[in-house]
Amino acid sequence: MKHGRWNRSLGWWGALLALVTIVSACKQKAEKNPCDQVSCCGHGECTLSGTEPKCSCEAGYDLSADGRHCLAQEAGACAGLTCSDHGCCQVIDGRAQCECDPDFMLDPTDPLRLSCIEERCLQTGERCRDSSECCQNDCLKYSGQAEGYCTQRDCGFSSDCVNHADDGKEMCCIDAGGEYFICMKLGAGCACGDQSGGCGASCTCQNDSACQPGFSCLRGSDEDTGAICTKTCNTDADCQECRDLQSDVRFTCQAIFGGTTYCLAAEQPTCQWSGDCDGNDVCIAYPSDDEKTLEGRCNRLGGQPTGTACN
Repeated sequence: MKHGRWNRSLGWWGALLALVTIVSACKQKAEKNPCDQVSCCGHGECTLSGTEPKCSCEAGYDLSADGRHCLAQEAGACAGLTCSDHGCCQVIDGRAQCECDPDFMLDPTDPLRLSCIEERCLQTGERCRDSSECCQNDCLKYSGQAEGYCTQRDCGFSSDCVNHADDGKEMCCIDAGGEYFICMKLGAGCACGDQSGGCGASCTCQNDSACQPGFSCLRGSDEDTGAICTKTCNTDADCQECRDLQSDVRFTCQAIFGGTTYCLAAEQPTCQWSGDCDGNDVCIAYPSDDEKTLEGRCNRLGGQPTGTACN
């Protein structure tokens, strides 16, 4: 009886061992060809040298030291660029760019973005293209820019915001409006802090929370010293309340950001006398750019509408 049960047990174990053998064989057959991960930068063909992949490159391209990339020899923006031997150089819109191998990424400390390092998440302050690249899952980008930098939400003090980019720029904990604070790389604007700016007010606003309710902070970069609080508009008449804090420049309704219109400072046309100016503007003497002479520019004297009693 015992002997029979033992035989039956061996039968089950034998079936199991056979199944493991079959699965193991399937796994071996399913193993990927090492060349599947080697593109030869699109300028060669990958073949196996033993078990190692190696590229046979086209004319005009040299084989990299690791044998996995075909590098441009002379012509074009990619000539001589190796992408740290972990990627391929491609020319996109006339500019050399590295496309890194699997498990590698562009080096955020390289200002030209032409070197690849082992893949890792990006720290606060380091340059990013997408929030998925950042350790804190937040990539802050200005309008129209392909790259930004990693930030973090819910900071309590500016001391919480450590800039890991080593670019010398200060980071501050700023009220982003809504329910959270974020770390921002503000350059010269860091000392301004948050403010309640109206249309045209400027202390290098950081974001919309620095402006009065309903106004927007137009800012082009972290070093944009001309950032202003402004508002959307339909006509120039909507911009009469706007003022530049330093020069009382006239504001007009201008289209930016794909057609959206904002109140922005108008260019001041030169003039000889007030008859050269539009509407009720007058010709005012301003110092020239070299500060050696005076030149006339059309501008508005005061903020009161025509007909208001004045002195």
